[in-house]
Amino acid sequence: MIFEGLVDAKPYVLEWDKILQDYDTKEVGDVCEFASNYTFGWHAMNGKLDNDASKQAMYLDIIEGIISRRENVR
Repeated sequence: MIFEGLVDAKPYVLEWDKILQDYDTKEVGDVCEFASNYTFGWHAMNGKLDNDASKQAMYLDIIEGIISRRENVR
């Protein structure tokens, strides 16, 4: 039951090569704006817009991941 809760909280796997490529080429704006747009898009395409815990977790994971992988992020 605990394991199911963890899986439900993060029903995604982040593909960092794709995320970083999108971040570098799409010039969306600052890292928070990019994370918000990416998170919304992923959840919309996967029918999970009602999963607020997953959206929040992905948003924070993307911000943290980009900051740790790129210099001079805004």
